[in-house]
Amino acid sequence: MAELARLSRLGDAASAVKLFNSLPSRPLVAWNLLLAAHAKSPGRLPAAVAIFSAMPARDVASFNTLLSCLLRNRAAAPALRLFAAIPSPNLVSWNALLSGLALSGHLPLAQHLLSLSPSPAASLPLLLTAAASAHLAAARPAAALSLFSSLPSKPTVSYNALISGLVLNHLPHRALLLLKDMLLHTSTSPPNSSTMASALLACSKLTALHLGAQLHQLSLKLPLMADPVVGTSVLSMYYKCGDLSSARKLFDEMPVRDGGAWNAIISAHAVHGWSDRALSLFEEMARAGVPPDRVTFAGVLAACAHAGKVQVGRAVFQAMHAVHGLVPGPEHYYSVVDLLCRRGLLAEAAELIRDSGLLQGRSRVPMYGALLGAARARGEPDWAQYAAARLLEVNPRSAGAYVGLANAYMAAGNWEAAAKARKAMRDKGVEKEPGCSWVRARGQWHVFRATDRTHPELGRIRAKLGELEACLARGWHRPDMGSAGTDLAPQEQARALWGHSERLAVALALMDVPPWETIRVFKNLRVCVDCHNVTKLVSLIEGREIIVRDTSRFHHFRAGSCSCGDFW
Repeated sequence: MAELARLSRLGDAASAVKLFNSLPSRPLVAWNLLLAAHAKSPGRLPAAVAIFSAMPARDVASFNTLLSCLLRNRAAAPALRLFAAIPSPNLVSWNALLSGLALSGHLPLAQHLLSLSPSPAASLPLLLTAAASAHLAAARPAAALSLFSSLPSKPTVSYNALISGLVLNHLPHRALLLLKDMLLHTSTSPPNSSTMASALLACSKLTALHLGAQLHQLSLKLPLMADPVVGTSVLSMYYKCGDLSSARKLFDEMPVRDGGAWNAIISAHAVHGWSDRALSLFEEMARAGVPPDRVTFAGVLAACAHAGKVQVGRAVFQAMHAVHGLVPGPEHYYSVVDLLCRRGLLAEAAELIRDSGLLQGRSRVPMYGALLGAARARGEPDWAQYAAARLLEVNPRSAGAYVGLANAYMAAGNWEAAAKARKAMRDKGVEKEPGCSWVRARGQWHVFRATDRTHPELGRIRAKLGELEACLARGWHRPDMGSAGTDLAPQEQARALWGHSERLAVALALMDVPPWETIRVFKNLRVCVDCHNVTKLVSLIEGREIIVRDTSRFHHFRAGSCSCGDFW
């Protein structure tokens, strides 16, 4: 029965059916576990209803399980009929009904039924929390916070719903402030595993390694680290904030490693550029008997793309469906397209995009973006024009399409066509997202934009950049003018390169981050070729380890080289 309970918690309906059918006797608890497995599995509402109908006996737990399933699937009318059929609904029944109705958009009805419930005071916080969650799901965080403030008491489940919802609404700062308030009321609202998982995700969104490390220590103290969800969340926070060594240390110390932990450590090595290690971990995962899922394959294929392993990537992509029965999604197709593009197989990449089955519209945007980037890098204006046209079909105001096309023309030496692409962009009023980088130094975050003129330390930063530029001018470095804007005069291009945001951030960090600490810079765009070359040389000249995370991956610069092998 313990194994059936485990499958029920996982929502593994297919395995639960096999085990249930093999049981010599089938008590009510077994039927309830089978029902719960189907209720938790997406798309299995009809099967759950059929199991409920076939049950030889039912208790209130049976009704509550199906009731929650119906409401999760927004089947409010059948849920109300089922609730009316419960012989003796308990508080769980009422809470499931009221919160489910609120979350599915029937708040007035839920408020009316609240007055009829046997314990309206006990159900009120849950009802208001459900209503706040509905506001968050509809991207109305202000309304959710207002409802939360009106709660007469704030149990843990209410804090968790708000913290998680704020992170999903791109308000990680506000989520962590709410956690701080929660920690002042631990006697009535003690944080649990769900709290920590959401808070750690907020730290990842903010790249706030120092806060994430504090939450790691708090998780040890509570103690919550034995929960695989918390352990995996801490691991993910470390690698997403640029600290791969701490992520690997935590993984090695885990007494039990579930699929989530394996997925996280594989993705960690892939995004940090250690592709061979990611593939080795994938093999270790198989030897450990942990079955891969779609997230596993996303990490493995990303590792293949970052390392340019075409044959391995093709084999893994084919095995995903043929061997493991998993249907590839947009993220898997993207990694294979990216891999082919990186190796110059543009025609094969374009064919794969066209053959990607049901993938349409916006799901193809990253793939055509990869094709456009490869066309630019290889000076293939025809492919660039094709990819840009596909991107503009989906979004006529795509700055990336115009900029990528202009850069591709420039790489091919067609400056006139590049200028026309830039002019078309200006005529349509399309603006490129400005480059932005941020770094933590002396306990504070510093944010820079390209050609920043507002930072209070700008004088010191410019002096440091001038020192580095003078050193590199002695034959160390030849600027890559393709990384500068095409609308600048040639004599202005080299100067513009030294105003790129990541260069400003690195210069400040060299002065204000202690020599024994790793410099970690985060950037909102792909790092340009010239900044990549300069940062490699700076790591050698200054004897510092510099980690830069762009939109593609982490770059570990050390002793004049980068972990990406100049392949990104």
